[in-house]
Amino acid sequence: FLMIRRPPRSTRKESSAASDVYKRQVRGVMSQRLVRTLCSHCKQLEPTDIDGWQSLVGDYPVVMPEVLYRPVGCKACRDTGYRGREGIYEVLVADAGVQNVITDSHDIRQIRERSVVAGMMPLRVAGAEKIARGETTLEEVMRVAPALDD
Repeated sequence: FLMIRRPPRSTRKESSAASDVYKRQVRGVMSQRLVRTLCSHCKQLEPTDIDGWQSLVGDYPVVMPEVLYRPVGCKACRDTGYRGREGIYEVLVADAGVQNVITDSHDIRQIRERSVVAGMMPLRVAGAEKIARGETTLEEVMRVAPALDD
């Protein structure tokens, strides 16, 4: 995710100029992570971990699947339970609302909140969609994607 930090010795005037440059130049920011995909030959069903699902998606309206899959291991996946990787993505579009919250203080939480209001889907929510389709596991998404409040 975009992290903007003010240099320790910058003056207020330099910092203000820097935020103006960011406002004019940044059109969007993308974050991505790779998650291991479950082997289609050996994955097995298991009941959904309600607490785990809730900690993954937080307050986002993502439908919880009735069942999840877990890795097992076979010859096709070399006994790992996984075969290949796929990306999960988070895209922040720097619209006028996001540009307005880019200030001298560079409050990343405020920028993130405004981005979510504008429709940005966090990495964990993107991962939850792959979990619901049986492509990866809850543990795998939680391992690679930062918590929603970070």
